[in-house]
Amino acid sequence: MHRRDLFKIIAASAALPTSAVFAQGGARKIYVGFAAGTATGVVARGLGQGLAGITGQNFVVENKVGASGQLAVTATKASPNDGSVMLVCPMTVLSVYPHTFPHLGYDPVADLQPVGNCAAVDLAFAVGPAVPESITTVPQFVDWCRANPSKASFATGATGSKIHFAGMELGARAGVNLTHVGYSNGGVAVTDLIGGNVPSYIGTVPTVVPFQKQLRILATMGSERSRFLPGVPTLVEAGFKDLVIRESIGMYLPAKASESQVRNLNAAMGQALAGKEASATFSAQGMEVRPTQANELAAQLKTELAQWGPIVKRIGFKQDS
Repeated sequence: MHRRDLFKIIAASAALPTSAVFAQGGARKIYVGFAAGTATGVVARGLGQGLAGITGQNFVVENKVGASGQLAVTATKASPNDGSVMLVCPMTVLSVYPHTFPHLGYDPVADLQPVGNCAAVDLAFAVGPAVPESITTVPQFVDWCRANPSKASFATGATGSKIHFAGMELGARAGVNLTHVGYSNGGVAVTDLIGGNVPSYIGTVPTVVPFQKQLRILATMGSERSRFLPGVPTLVEAGFKDLVIRESIGMYLPAKASESQVRNLNAAMGQALAGKEASATFSAQGMEVRPTQANELAAQLKTELAQWGPIVKRIGFKQDS
């Protein structure tokens, strides 16, 4: 977290009496569309613990797993607007899915009220033993793909997500046809990469950091180098101008939540994220604490919705249901 952002958060939260953050009542629910051990689940539980300490109230994380994370969004959409239910959700579910699923059960802009971003996680591009050891940069990998078009492919554990489309966009920018090989999760994909069954892989930084001795991580995809991989250049540094793709995880309320509910929850969230415990928990998962204001998250959502539409259309990808 940048120092100036931390000061803003502390100042904003300090100005708000803890008793004013939430009305008294029963347990608050934080809906998550993914399993407990995932990055989104870790963020939700960290927030729940932090908010409980700040407000003196009980926050229960409910993992509504299924439909690629959609169930938690639709459940939030149908929840009361009294601040008792909130959603922690990755941006992919809200900015990419509207372009890939033919029948989505929610409108990410009309059905949700952004509260603020919580965390960000960088993506990484890695190659395994199927690629000659002499290849140590992305441009060299691109040249290898041109010379070996039948081997030009990349694996991911997230078909239909930013991670998948990051690889397709990289291929389009490089002028090579990179074939996507989808796996059920990033762990399985990395195992096949290490085994030489696929040449390259795109996934979150946390999925590759433990295997740096078995893999060559050629680039990360953020606007600046990942602090978890400071010696690895970004795609921008590798010559791919403006190719910046990262995942973020934010908090939302149902659409008709009041401005005061959003403001109070954002302040409490910021205070929770400013603590050393949240920073340590997120860092252990390869994530950065990156809180924002509600209007910043709303603007990001609209920007990414517009960004991913043309990319998905050009690729021609559609989910089955």
